[in-house]
Amino acid sequence: RKIAQNPDAREEIEENFSIPILELESNQKAGKKSEVDLDKCFLSDDDLPEILKAIIADGNINVLLIDNNKITDEGARIIANFLEKSNIDDLSLSESGITDKGLKEIYKASLKNNTLTKFTFALGNRKITPEESEVLELILKQTAKNYADKLIEGLENMNIRYTGDADITEPEPQLPPP
Repeated sequence: RKIAQNPDAREEIEENFSIPILELESNQKAGKKSEVDLDKCFLSDDDLPEILKAIIADGNINVLLIDNNKITDEGARIIANFLEKSNIDDLSLSESGITDKGLKEIYKASLKNNTLTKFTFALGNRKITPEESEVLELILKQTAKNYADKLIEGLENMNIRYTGDADITEPEPQLPPP
């Protein structure tokens, strides 16, 4: 990774973006997934392409928190394009400048990204519009579907099949022999 090899870049990213590079590297070596927390980093739409490109290149990051930044609907479009190519399963875009237009882009991407299982979008001081509410409902339904699909896939990997009509009952307690 270029970041790991360039001490100036490493220092700047760690200071400005709250990304602990050493932790990311050790998690990567251990095969663990990691999170990138860009909360309150004063990011704008223009900052996103380079940051998201680095996250895709890392490949081990599955949680992306971009809360409390200056992200607009254009930034949501950039993030949506990123989601289609990433393994992100937890995305948070709280307290940004994203409206229903940007949320629609995120929703379209969530249809193509079957790893997204959690989406957080808190509004802060403003009220949600009916349009935003409708799109958020669609996003939440899709992330719930992705989550359920992952659970079923996990069961199948353990050779447990779900048929939809299982009747699970507690076995009758057995009395010890007299």
